[in-house]
Amino acid sequence: IGEIRGGSGHDRITGTDQDDVIDGGQHNDTLSGGAGDDVIDGGSGRDTVDGGAGDDEGRLTFGEGQEDVYDGGLGTDTLRITVTEEDLTNPDVVADLVALQNFITENADATSENGSSQTFQHLGVTVSDWEALQVVDEDGNAFDLQASLPSVNAEDVSGVENTAIDLDLSASLTDTDGSESLTLNIADIPEGAVLTDGSHSFTADADTQSVDITGWDQSSLQITPPTDFEGQINLTVTATATESLGGETATNTDNFTVEVNPEVQHFYGSSGANDIDGSDGDDVLHYSDDANWSGRYQAHNVETGERVRLGGKNRTHDVYDGDEGYDVLQGTDGHDALFLDDGISPFESGQQARIQNIEEIDMGDGHDILDMTSNQYDYDQGVIAKGGAGHDTLWTSTGDDTLIGGSGHDSMFGGDGNDLFIFSADEGHDTVAGGTGWTDVIDLQGFEGMNAEQGWTLTIDGADIQSVDNEAGEMLLAEDASGTINFDGGGEINFEGIEKITW
Repeated sequence: IGEIRGGSGHDRITGTDQDDVIDGGQHNDTLSGGAGDDVIDGGSGRDTVDGGAGDDEGRLTFGEGQEDVYDGGLGTDTLRITVTEEDLTNPDVVADLVALQNFITENADATSENGSSQTFQHLGVTVSDWEALQVVDEDGNAFDLQASLPSVNAEDVSGVENTAIDLDLSASLTDTDGSESLTLNIADIPEGAVLTDGSHSFTADADTQSVDITGWDQSSLQITPPTDFEGQINLTVTATATESLGGETATNTDNFTVEVNPEVQHFYGSSGANDIDGSDGDDVLHYSDDANWSGRYQAHNVETGERVRLGGKNRTHDVYDGDEGYDVLQGTDGHDALFLDDGISPFESGQQARIQNIEEIDMGDGHDILDMTSNQYDYDQGVIAKGGAGHDTLWTSTGDDTLIGGSGHDSMFGGDGNDLFIFSADEGHDTVAGGTGWTDVIDLQGFEGMNAEQGWTLTIDGADIQSVDNEAGEMLLAEDASGTINFDGGGEINFEGIEKITW
């Protein structure tokens, strides 16, 4: 490295092909770096600096120069300007520094030596052909001029009309040296909607659909849609970082959707036979106890031939059709019996399947019977069947069904389809039949992260375990395997027609 220092006169210095360090010293100097990666400081006076080829650094101390000319030349060159904190209290100086930063950013071209030039009067310099700017104090500590792009993220959310819906958004500064401040804004809020974090609140009207939420609790944000609104609300969140030196800003936005679903509606039948029809939205259709079954009747599983006496069970004369949406048929806390195919009980409008377009059946407490088997009707859309408390019988048929017996000694049959049986420990002594073929699964709740048979013991009847994956929490069995699961905390599951156990 060649080091060349000028004296107190008007110097003309040209560097070598090496990486030179050139200091012009006092008075009006003409300095050229030549080839190599040079460091050139014009010093005091009216200086002309040309970096030449190479990746050069031009140094200028504010207040020393008088109408200096600094040209970076070819290469990726950096202009380094030294200022004091007192210098930065002058708004004209700060404005010129910010303008210089923008000029360099817009005109940076390492392949050019004849780029645009611009004079910055309050800095006392004309510049051209620089690719980067550093502004430092006397100790070399850098000052930020440009704001860094903040981080902002907003996830799509959903909720129910006429209720507060939690928002999932976050924003933060990426420059953490304390020189920037963050503001946050949410826009496109529909008229009548209310945005709140519990401490602050904003209601959009015809004139104002955006709000500055700087200082609000991002983790507690909620929006309540306009009254009776259903559909999508498309919102925009904007995060703005502002640099304290010069006030430069950087803005980042994210768009997200709030899906507003209809309120869940409840439908009840009156005494006698009724067609209980749901709406286009999510509904709860309530089981109606219209009579009691006598002891002469039995539930008959048409696939297995199993029969269960109905004496004393609640009897419904209704047809339940959920229509569109996610619909739940809700049983009582008594001993209910519910059939897909019940041609014996009365109908309001002709014989038909008693259960239609229902996604979930919750039988409630009591010793209940749910029979979805039939020689006349198929229910292949799949259903979630819950027994609740009590000793329940749950029989589903075609479709990929989920059966949850709950507490008590339950008997469950999945029929055709890939069925899922969900259990927790100590729920009773249960019996499960997955049905022939398909892939039927027993899922053990409360054992996540454990190894196979940790907290429970499996006994297989006349077959081998095909594989065990403790990381995935699954055990593959032979087709239509049978056996017993005993829980350490009490309870057991006797099963047949099962191909997989998960936990």
